[in-house]
Amino acid sequence: MQENPLAFVGSVPEHYDRLLGPFLFEPYAVHAAEIVLGSRPARILEVASGTGRVTRHLIDGLDAGALLSVTDLSSDMLAIAQARLGASDNVRWEVADAANLVYGDANFDAVVCQFGLMFLPDRLAGLCEWHRVLCPGGRLTYAVWDSLDANPAWVIRDVLGEMFADGAPQFMQLPHSMHDADELGSITRRAGFADVVVDRVALTGRSPSARDVASGFVYGTPLLASLTSFAADRIEELCERLTGALITQFGDKPLSAPLSAYVVTASKGVANDQ
Repeated sequence: MQENPLAFVGSVPEHYDRLLGPFLFEPYAVHAAEIVLGSRPARILEVASGTGRVTRHLIDGLDAGALLSVTDLSSDMLAIAQARLGASDNVRWEVADAANLVYGDANFDAVVCQFGLMFLPDRLAGLCEWHRVLCPGGRLTYAVWDSLDANPAWVIRDVLGEMFADGAPQFMQLPHSMHDADELGSITRRAGFADVVVDRVALTGRSPSARDVASGFVYGTPLLASLTSFAADRIEELCERLTGALITQFGDKPLSAPLSAYVVTASKGVANDQ
């Protein structure tokens, strides 16, 4: 079966933001925003922004007069971010393909992407685009998940395998498909970046309950479309079994689980360095 990795539409973005956002994405959003804002950029581009977890922290820390451009391929995801964060004179919102940006060359001092690169059909093309729109000396910050086994997603993989055997949806493999540190460094340098640093960052995800996390993975990811197409009558069963497995591994009310990701930082060299 072929899930659409970009099918964050309909009810999925709301569940994604409400149930998975605080658990998976908020800890790394704080971390990424601190890195980006540390260089005090005047023009920031966020790509694959999702429902605005990083965006909110960037807005809170922007210097006076700084401009933040926020983009995502899903208008539904952007709509949630805009509704939650409100209008601002120094924030621009635009539906955009992270690998085919509408901006001219050398337009930004910083580019940031949290957990979006894995979903691009051509990851090198995406990195090359981010390099293109950066000014010389500009900074790139992006995050990708570590392996399935290093994150709570292994529980989802195992429960799906138990329930559906060889027919289990494979979506969870995709978000965790860029977990080789050497390859991350290599592809980033191939896109033209210098000063590439790949850090493994271990944080803790916290959720009010295991049921929230289970429901988030089932109803807040493209797994939902795949399950609806071939096992609609078993979706609630999956939620129940996944809740139990998460409680066994990580506890409940609240649930606390270790997270692992790679955070990559790099720069666009000045003319004499290129």
